[in-house]
Amino acid sequence: MEEIVLGLSKTVVEGTLVKVKAAIDEEAKLKLSVQSDLVFITGEFEMMQAFLNGADAERIKNSAVKTWVRQLRDLAYDTEDCIELVVHLDPKPTWWRRLLVLPCLPSVPLPIDVAAAEIKELKDRVEYVSQRNTRYNLITDIGDGSTRSALEQQLDRAAGRTLDIPIESATMKGRSLVDLTELIPNKEDRPALGVISVWGTGGDLGVASIIRKAYDDPEIHKNFQSRGWATLTRPFDPRKVLRILLIQFCTNTSAPRKHGEALDVDSLFRMEKMVVGEEELVKEFLSHVKTHRYLVVLEDLSTMAEWDALRMYLPDMGDGSQIIVSTQHFDIASLCTGQPHKVSEFRKFTAEHSVCVFFKEVSEVGGDPANKVPNEGDETNLVGRETELKELKDQIDEVSRVISVWGIAGVGKSALVRSAYNQYLHNRANFAGLSMAYIHGWVNVPHPFNLREFCRTLVLNLTSKPAKIQKDAAAELANMTNPIDVCRRLLSDDEEHKQCLIVIDDLQTIEEWDTIKQELSFGKYYCVILVTNEPSVAKHCSGQDQDQLVFNVKGLADDDAFQLFDKVYKGQLNHVARDEDMAKQILNKCGGLPKVIAAMGCFLAKNLNWEATNNNFINQLENNPELVANVHSLFRWLDSYFHNCPDELKPCIFYLSIFPRRHCIRRRRLVRRWIAEGYARDTDDNLAEVNGEHYFSRLVNLSMLTDDERGVDMAGSGSVRRMAKCNVNDFFHEYILSRRMEENHVFALEGRCSQPTRRTGRHLVIDKSWKGDQNVFNKIEFSRLRSLTVFGPWKPFFASDKMRVLRVLDLEGTEGLTDYEVEGIVTRLPRLKFLSLRRCKHIFRLPESLGRLRQLETLDVRHTGIACLPATVAELKKLQYVRAGNSPLHCVSSNTSRYRTYKTWISTCLSCSSKPANGVVGVEVACRIEELINLHTLGVIKATMAGLKELKMLTLLRKLGVSGVNRGNHNKLRDVVSGHDHLESLSIWLDKDIQGIDPSVQDGDFETPEKLRRLKLHGHGHVVDELPVWIRRLRQLDLEVSTFTAQDLILRRQLSSLEDGGDLEEIDEASSESRASSEN
Repeated sequence: MEEIVLGLSKTVVEGTLVKVKAAIDEEAKLKLSVQSDLVFITGEFEMMQAFLNGADAERIKNSAVKTWVRQLRDLAYDTEDCIELVVHLDPKPTWWRRLLVLPCLPSVPLPIDVAAAEIKELKDRVEYVSQRNTRYNLITDIGDGSTRSALEQQLDRAAGRTLDIPIESATMKGRSLVDLTELIPNKEDRPALGVISVWGTGGDLGVASIIRKAYDDPEIHKNFQSRGWATLTRPFDPRKVLRILLIQFCTNTSAPRKHGEALDVDSLFRMEKMVVGEEELVKEFLSHVKTHRYLVVLEDLSTMAEWDALRMYLPDMGDGSQIIVSTQHFDIASLCTGQPHKVSEFRKFTAEHSVCVFFKEVSEVGGDPANKVPNEGDETNLVGRETELKELKDQIDEVSRVISVWGIAGVGKSALVRSAYNQYLHNRANFAGLSMAYIHGWVNVPHPFNLREFCRTLVLNLTSKPAKIQKDAAAELANMTNPIDVCRRLLSDDEEHKQCLIVIDDLQTIEEWDTIKQELSFGKYYCVILVTNEPSVAKHCSGQDQDQLVFNVKGLADDDAFQLFDKVYKGQLNHVARDEDMAKQILNKCGGLPKVIAAMGCFLAKNLNWEATNNNFINQLENNPELVANVHSLFRWLDSYFHNCPDELKPCIFYLSIFPRRHCIRRRRLVRRWIAEGYARDTDDNLAEVNGEHYFSRLVNLSMLTDDERGVDMAGSGSVRRMAKCNVNDFFHEYILSRRMEENHVFALEGRCSQPTRRTGRHLVIDKSWKGDQNVFNKIEFSRLRSLTVFGPWKPFFASDKMRVLRVLDLEGTEGLTDYEVEGIVTRLPRLKFLSLRRCKHIFRLPESLGRLRQLETLDVRHTGIACLPATVAELKKLQYVRAGNSPLHCVSSNTSRYRTYKTWISTCLSCSSKPANGVVGVEVACRIEELINLHTLGVIKATMAGLKELKMLTLLRKLGVSGVNRGNHNKLRDVVSGHDHLESLSIWLDKDIQGIDPSVQDGDFETPEKLRRLKLHGHGHVVDELPVWIRRLRQLDLEVSTFTAQDLILRRQLSSLEDGGDLEEIDEASSESRASSEN
């Protein structure tokens, strides 16, 4: 949560700085004193921004600092709103109003005076916030390390870096820990082998006594009959250590004796004689540890080579055995315990010397069940992955390839790979005549990454044929050979040709893979399967031109999710009766994630109160002990992602909670809203539009935004279409909702609520289920409201004069909205940046007062009855995006074939539907449209001589849609398109009443737009039998032609002329893409 506080605050303060600096430049509107105040505010916010950039989550856990950061964020919001008020002031001179002073009229302050007063008040507030920091000493000495505890600083110095691991001092628990017994769980709680490391920050003082107290504890005696303590000596001899431990094991497991009683001499002699030879020693030791639960203490471990040599003789038999390591080296303590671990201060002797223990909590031991190293004979039952499993197995080959499988945590990547891995090995074992040596193994990448530990784990987990290869490698480890050298020899072709199949799970960064690949030098016949959460890592590892080797695992489809739930649920003994409706609601919230589905199936089979689980879904997953162990790794990944993801992306994520569950969201709608809110802004490298599209793509890669189709996508299997519509993944929707109230300030009116859950906020959502109680609505504080989204019927009181800073009004699909209501909206909400009336079917005109919305950037009136834009639209100088026109859905093909040339896509939409009732799909634009110099998206407009001429002046246009193009005006459109510097997409609706365009017109002066990549032609009958010369000259385009004629083959030959060479390849399933494109 602290990362969220910081991220949102950084984004707001950064946006405010941009606004203030822009306002200072507009000198013509500001008094000198106002400029001076803004300069002061800028300086203060720059210092505050520096603090936020340097602060960490641990510091924000301080409640006083967290409160101050929230106050700073609110101040930044208010400052930005005030600056926009200044920018919104009417630029016309107002000096005449100062001269007009009549005794009968009250003195009315001018807008500039009101703005100056507000800025003066804001300056005082900024000063108070800075003084409050000084008064309570909240942010002094930031970044120098003094904010970390003495213990944390000692650990940082020992590690040589700032650590990002949980560190708990003894005082944090309110008592001093005096033994290790509570960290050694029962066998039932943790069957896996556990490793605890004890480290002294200033030496080994007190370490042995702490371990000894636990070692001699009566309960430990009872649980571990085989106990051994070995103090390592130099030179190191692993056989000597084994001999010492085995003698103690035999002592512990012999006939019970009184405490302190020694064995007789004959017994000791027999044990010594039994382990004289090295071979007998190893056999006897391994036989003992494989059949007894053991507790081993290794005192004074000094190198990882010593650990590697001993660890191979201490197997994990799933019986709850335990190893305790004492060392004077931080890195050894950390690596022996493994990740993830915690650090606790057991005893503090002096300011410079404490005894710390590295351990794993019971819920963390074993990590992600999907990431366990599989046995070759394991059979993993997957649900809904049959096709994906076959595709993955088909790609496994021993000829130098790297297969990458990526997806979010909990989606089932490791389970899919494990099944493919085991089935491939099983099938390979049935082949005859395979004489080449073969090595296969599975390794989980340790974090923080350590190549030595990675190689040691890989060598111990390898299986070879012949078996001698792996045995020799294990022997080298026992002889303290560097694991990296052992691994390099195994995988290379220096001595003999070997086939290798290696699975590397939980790879996190490109640097990790580059290090592994460079150091290990894979031979000629290798196949590596990488499992990662990051798409960029997957793409890098498999190769930028090897899309067929990159698999994206997505959530299960609804039917497959139910099948998995049903299988897990019925697999539980004595399961309770199932509530089908409630089960469906809970299952939907699982978001298609197999890990969550399976955990819920087990939990609900033994739980009677399903309604409570549904109402507190995320809280149950995070806090219920029966669920935590199964989904702990998923939430750990989520917390890690929010900790590391860019600050500018965090508000975009939490903004998704505005939309109802499973609500279809258009991509362009979401991106334009982000821009209006200031979440996607212009940067030195990209425009706000490009940044917004990048954010959208990142959320798609994270599976937070999903298309209707789910499963596994193989990037190389065909064209990956741009997602025009999406849904918020149900699990992430619940996760965001569980955190939105405090940090995102989103609140909703829904159902029969007589009182909103909160009375103030930045984003108000009115659900279609809300009954529309005006008294409840009037109790809400609107002074800071920035967006209003209505999903139900419109009520006249929704547009309030109190919404003075409202930026976004999204009424897409709202019922009951009329022309009169729109006029009232424009009057009451002059600060709008985003206005969407899309699919409001009872709106037929826009008011002339639309020109008052001087901050408006986005206007969407698509699929309404509006036939023309008012002349005052020319006054909207900041307008960037206009979507209009009423294009009937039946104009879009329902029977589509797709054609691809060597370098380009050409899709031809074949339609046999009837002609639309209204052939004019565009709107008429008034004169002076050329004054909208910031416009980059315009369509669909009606082709008129005057209108097309003015379009030539809109040099920033990137997307244009024109209807009613015919033989009389297409040359004017050609002039607009010719040589355009920025045009990327052009949509043309050809006039259905004209029997074709004269192809004889010479186009020698036509200059092909360099950036134009997509052309859409919509026509009927024989309109497109012959294309104009200037259209045929366009190259490298996505071309869609909506037509169905007897001359279709002729048209196809003309389309093929858009690229030189290459046969047309038919691709299915293009109709849905064309339909989505038309809607967007």
